[in-house]
Amino acid sequence: MPNSGQNRGGLAGHHRADGFGKGAPLLDLAGRSKASVRLDLDGSRLWIGPDFAKQDSGCNTCFERRLRLNRPEHQNWGELSPKVQASSTSSFPLTGAMVAIADLLATEVEANDGERGLFFIFDLAKATVSRHRFFRDPECPACSALVDDCAEGATLALLARTKAEPRSYRLPNPQLTPAAAESVFVDPRAGLVKHVFVDMNSRLMPMAGAEMSVPEHGQTSLGYGRTDSIATSRMVAVLECAERYASTIPRAKRTAVRGSYSQLADRAIDPRSFTLHAARQAQEQGYNLIPYSDDLEQDWVWAHSMRRGEAALMPEQLAYYGVADRPEKPVNRYVQETSSGCALGGSLEEAILFGLCEVIERDAYMVGWYGRFHYPKLDPGDAADPVIHHLLSRAEAQGYRVHLFDATLEARVPTIWAMIEDERPGAPVRSYCAASAHCDPEKAIVSALVEVISSIGVYSQSMPARRDHARALVADPSLVQRMDDHVLLYSQAETMAWLEFLPRHGDPEPLRQRFREWYEAEPAINLTAELQAIANRMLAVAKDILIVDQTFPQMDALKLKAVRVSVPGLLPVSFGHQFRRVNLERVRQAARFLGQNANLMEADLNPIPHNFP
Repeated sequence: MPNSGQNRGGLAGHHRADGFGKGAPLLDLAGRSKASVRLDLDGSRLWIGPDFAKQDSGCNTCFERRLRLNRPEHQNWGELSPKVQASSTSSFPLTGAMVAIADLLATEVEANDGERGLFFIFDLAKATVSRHRFFRDPECPACSALVDDCAEGATLALLARTKAEPRSYRLPNPQLTPAAAESVFVDPRAGLVKHVFVDMNSRLMPMAGAEMSVPEHGQTSLGYGRTDSIATSRMVAVLECAERYASTIPRAKRTAVRGSYSQLADRAIDPRSFTLHAARQAQEQGYNLIPYSDDLEQDWVWAHSMRRGEAALMPEQLAYYGVADRPEKPVNRYVQETSSGCALGGSLEEAILFGLCEVIERDAYMVGWYGRFHYPKLDPGDAADPVIHHLLSRAEAQGYRVHLFDATLEARVPTIWAMIEDERPGAPVRSYCAASAHCDPEKAIVSALVEVISSIGVYSQSMPARRDHARALVADPSLVQRMDDHVLLYSQAETMAWLEFLPRHGDPEPLRQRFREWYEAEPAINLTAELQAIANRMLAVAKDILIVDQTFPQMDALKLKAVRVSVPGLLPVSFGHQFRRVNLERVRQAARFLGQNANLMEADLNPIPHNFP
């Protein structure tokens, strides 16, 4: 929509400078409706709503921001006058029936208290009406209600959460359905997610994608869902967008602490404990970060420390991976961060558990990569979940070979490294790897299989066009500068020699034998108790577990929470070889646990860019 020049309140009727209607019919409509209901004309389309008088409904400014974000061509629209003028003229006459329909729609916008941001588009030429929902912008300069981040708000008291049954880790949440998720987040005009689609390149299983415009970077971010049904895949894709939206920058709190670690050390976590980049990497191609020092000024957010049992400050750029420079407050970025550890859940406890599992998964993969560990090969033939056998059969029927390895480390959360191979001559993708960590080893296997099986089908379609770049990466791996370069590199057959540390040809151990404890001992019915037990094991090897609540208001309708879990001392994943983050002591620590070579030196670490997707 064009900018109407109004924020809250005021007459909601507007028109183009070249005239709108005969004046009287629309004035009657505007007079009967509450002044807070927005009423705009765009050609033959009459926009009715939203009602900005409703609590937490946003304002005209953030409505315009969202419209322009989802449809950039709106920037070329003309300006609207601030109110309807009775003397105006129009090339599109309004009939009495049109006014009556518009009046009914305006009344519904006024009366509907359960659907914040409701608006309609009445196409006068086609006599059609479409229903829409506006996703309020929490950073709106006109109506933002962000509160200052504070220690009191970050301190968490975990509550007991009873599972539906001992081996179920997603709590019952009747509010969360595919239809409800799309209602809250998806709208082509003014939603957080502007488009959801089924990816036809995924030949082995249903895969959906969701498009979200990211205001901080002017780019489109994609969320993906891979499940056994299109409806659930669509929902997962939408929720992945919501998770990324929550974790990019603070959406519900305003960062309020700025200073250096030297100034804040009594209440802050040492940034070096997160494993930063080695100083020598600053000379490498593509490295664009500044050196860290304890006197470097930066922004800090409050996190809950599970070791201290209270709030502590952590660098904002490590809690939110998409923060950008603000006037007079540069980020002073010294580390490349990703979304690892960000998760959604039906409660804080559930979200924390899944965020922690993701951090554990990434650490196991990275220490395995740099240490070139021989993770034991698994035989899933005795798995109880039929989905595992179905996925493996489907992959094998397509000519692929799949390997599973047990990458479980000190937290004793089952962690699976999956690898899929295409051994046919000239294969567009020679290998693809992924991983998953879950309290249930069979769920970890399913997740890892879904990733590798769906992805190899998609990348087999897209990689051949980039073969020249892939060949250049093989010749010079230092050219791996972006996320997709990691996958592209290992699409080439020569790279199989770099994966020989994985015992692909070894004798596999039966799944139930490898995870005997899981199959023989029933897990706790209290999810929080299981979370605390994992955290305690993790704290025996890590410096801390930090939790940042990233929940934004629109999640309340679906009873969702969003968190960022960070574990200083574990190895993070990073993309672009120039941004690798390697901690030799952590690799040695994991080697000791595995009974492998714990006397590794810097020169022994794997120098080749990783293949994590």
